[in-house]
Amino acid sequence: MYIMTDDKEEILTSIAFSSGAQYRFPFANKEDLIYGPSYTMPEHRGSGYAVKLWEKVISCFEKDTKIVYATIRDDNSASIRCMEKSGFETVGKLKGNKITRAFSMDENGDHVLVKYER
Repeated sequence: MYIMTDDKEEILTSIAFSSGAQYRFPFANKEDLIYGPSYTMPEHRGSGYAVKLWEKVISCFEKDTKIVYATIRDDNSASIRCMEKSGFETVGKLKGNKITRAFSMDENGDHVLVKYER
């Protein structure tokens, strides 16, 4: 978990990461990372803090990490724009299984798959 705070130590935004080698993300392999969840405090949304935190975080990752994926609900246009500003590209649509929470590629899915590649 990575957190950006202000001068008063109040949280502005945060990002968590996990390994790509999970049953939930069959499109990723063990060298990949999964971005998310992330959260920006409502009063700081639209400020660019999430993009700034991402830029700092990606510079710290090992050189072996070449691909980072994120899944975003397709109705969350603000998060999709944020990811695009951060250098991610949309690569497809996903459908989540409500029981296992695993994702599968599905052009009628309700999530967008975005990918960052070094």
